[in-house]
Amino acid sequence: MKRKPIVSALLLALFGAASVANSAHAASYEVHVLPLSDVSQRHFGTSIDNTGLSLVTARDLFNQPIDLSLLNIDDAPLTDPDAAAAGNFNDFDYTLVIDQLLQARASLGTIQPDARFQKLASDIGYKTDGTDVTYVNGFDSEMDGTDGFTFSSNVRLTDSALGTHVIGNMAGPFSRVDYVNENDEAQFFVVNEFLNRAFVQVGDRVTPLAPGNIDGGGFSEAYQINANLQVAGVSSVASAESLQEALALCLDDEQRGDVPVEVCEYVRFNQADTRSTFIAGLIYDNLDYETKATLWQLDAEGNIVSTQLFDNLYEPDEFSDSNHSRGLDVNNAGVMVGFSSVLVIEDRPPGPVAAIFENGVTTRLSDDDEFLPSFATNINDNNYIVGYVGQFINGAPRNKLFTFDRNTNEMNVVQGFFVGSATVPRALNNNNIVVGDAESEASISSAQRPRVGFIYDIESDTFTDLNTLLPCDSPYKIVSAVDINDNNEIIADAFTTVPRKNARGVVITDESGEALTLDTVVSVKLSPTGNTPSDCAEDDRVSRERQGASFSFWLLASLGTIVFFRFRR
Repeated sequence: MKRKPIVSALLLALFGAASVANSAHAASYEVHVLPLSDVSQRHFGTSIDNTGLSLVTARDLFNQPIDLSLLNIDDAPLTDPDAAAAGNFNDFDYTLVIDQLLQARASLGTIQPDARFQKLASDIGYKTDGTDVTYVNGFDSEMDGTDGFTFSSNVRLTDSALGTHVIGNMAGPFSRVDYVNENDEAQFFVVNEFLNRAFVQVGDRVTPLAPGNIDGGGFSEAYQINANLQVAGVSSVASAESLQEALALCLDDEQRGDVPVEVCEYVRFNQADTRSTFIAGLIYDNLDYETKATLWQLDAEGNIVSTQLFDNLYEPDEFSDSNHSRGLDVNNAGVMVGFSSVLVIEDRPPGPVAAIFENGVTTRLSDDDEFLPSFATNINDNNYIVGYVGQFINGAPRNKLFTFDRNTNEMNVVQGFFVGSATVPRALNNNNIVVGDAESEASISSAQRPRVGFIYDIESDTFTDLNTLLPCDSPYKIVSAVDINDNNEIIADAFTTVPRKNARGVVITDESGEALTLDTVVSVKLSPTGNTPSDCAEDDRVSRERQGASFSFWLLASLGTIVFFRFRR
């Protein structure tokens, strides 16, 4: 059972030196690009389960649908408006319209989200067995105007189990609302009913994992699913008074303004993004809600059998927008890990601390207040837990991977490639192997340090650059190892060069007919060969294999405040 971390916290390690085992290795892994070249030029791995099913996020799809019923041809400087009105866009006009719709989409999460235009998603989720690729539609629906699915909401797939159950998170489906204003002018708006909700999809059957509090749509996310179909996640349990007042205003004809109720509510809950704590580009916690770590039990069809909420470590008497917890992973024994808010200093906001959610009880991973901020992101069936702890090194915030053995209560912090290397673990399997990404060069300023995918063996305490295990002539640079299953198959993101394509997916050529190229990131599957790595020339590949330099917990000191972390998939 593989385990993949969702959160990235800024951490630092203060001490330690590692013994260096420099080597230039290749050919321990074969590289297979996941088959999404006809879907997008940029795609990112999300997960791989023990059946080999992989989940991928494709960005900026080719051939996105245009709904002519939502398009005012006169608003765009088209070269052939008559053909466009009939749905026959030339490449220039098609690209222009798609770009305009994507720019309009970018207004979501601003002070004034635009409700007037067709919505197109920038990120879409797919599943693949390495040959076939299937859109995971979630809450998306088929509409006449798009002659199929709308592709209107970003889909963030997070995990799968048994090759059948896929979980993810997305906004509600968009639909048209017609309205006649006070001047007797006909208008239409394109809105949805919630900002973010978890779901499970089994075949074509989609089940929402809805929160208990659904004011303004509520908030829920799912991160991991185990082989027993238990899902680790988070859901809203209470809403802020400001949100309740805004929603009440939307129901007041005198106060709402000359817009439909649905539009007023849509604008308000999309403004929630401006009141969210954004960490590395994704929502950490929406300040309109209190949230609790949530464990959903599903059946084989994806129906919810039970929902268990875990109390936060910090439980104020009144609503607090700093009161949060999340379950980020669950092993096959039903033990969930994640983080919870904890109050350490009076009159200061609570901060996140790594937590275990078990038998209805929430406990801290460590009672030491220096172990803050921290996040337990993964747990396997051998009772190993991995996560992040935050510190400063030389005045700069850094991520540092920690491992915790529940069998011995031993806590270790892994140095990575060097003391100041920000290290983000992203997956843990039942072979006690961790994968992720880390800064690889200490000589470059912290804002510009390159990152590479790593593989870390807990038992041998060996930390290795995955690029040193590829064929010497590989055209791929692994920048992040995203997930690993119990077969030691890895899903990773790789930097490479591909033919440049237009919005239709057609290769762009220069005047001589040569294809233009694009440097981009694609998702790849790394399959172990069982071979001992061969040596590559030193100038072709530089090895960065180090002993992990574990430190006892008592050596940690002066933990800094969290600056960034993120939830994956």
